[in-house]
Amino acid sequence: MADESTQRYNQDLVVLDAGGDDYDPLAEDSPGRRDPGNPLAAAGYVGDPGALAPRSVVPPAPEKTPREKIDILFSMMIPFKRYLLAIMEFCKEPKDFAELDTFITELQSKRRTIYSTVDFCMMLEDAEAISKVTEEGTPYEEVKVEPVEVERDGQVFLEPGAPPPIFWQLTEGGFQVLEEDDPLRALQAVFEDQAEFKSVYLQVLELCDQEGGISINDMKEIANKNTTMHYPSKTALYFLDFLDRNAAVIWDKKWKTTSVGKQALELLRSEGVQVELRTDMPIALPAEPSLEDDGTGGVTW
Repeated sequence: MADESTQRYNQDLVVLDAGGDDYDPLAEDSPGRRDPGNPLAAAGYVGDPGALAPRSVVPPAPEKTPREKIDILFSMMIPFKRYLLAIMEFCKEPKDFAELDTFITELQSKRRTIYSTVDFCMMLEDAEAISKVTEEGTPYEEVKVEPVEVERDGQVFLEPGAPPPIFWQLTEGGFQVLEEDDPLRALQAVFEDQAEFKSVYLQVLELCDQEGGISINDMKEIANKNTTMHYPSKTALYFLDFLDRNAAVIWDKKWKTTSVGKQALELLRSEGVQVELRTDMPIALPAEPSLEDDGTGGVTW
């Protein structure tokens, strides 16, 4: 019985001819052998895909012009655009830090901000709107401070010289922006873009144009009844923001029109724009905080 089982098992075996196969497991190029210099290499490994893949060449970003940098600054600091322009105007002639600080402090006395004189200078310098110069207007980076001779105890020593004081002056890019600034034209574009709200702009400007100006709460009490305000729902602060950023109104204890605002007011009147007030109960408006005049005009950015 054992012989029969052994015979049946031997019949099932397949005999391979070793002479017909050139495979040598000990050969140097054997697929099963690893590269001694690269322990991570395996059979079929051709290399790091990251190193073999073609690398895309990304061209460097083009350098922005001073005008483009200033426009970006204004777009990021919309509520403070008039502040920045006023500082640039002030720096047409070289101004030292004390003069700038006095000027900005006066601006802040009417409209407080979280920014200091240093903050405004750094923002405008980064945007290449103003630059550091000497009192004579020489670029500060061109100033060379020579060492000075100092005599002590009969001996002469060389010590670093004191650099000249820093002044700030408007750059060419800043001059270009000031020359092109036209708030009235910007307001005309706003009026045309929001033509359905012209009566609201007219009303807000008229309220600010009255003697002594108007508080933010009194303005909301009156202007929010304008029938145009409800379709779609807006509030007085929405329109005051556009007028403020384009120099039509100014906060001086109360909201008042500027010379630009008076021109805008006459422009709207010449077009025959009229104010329509609600006589029934007002439709619900978007939630709006009831603010007392706190030195900022009640406009939250």
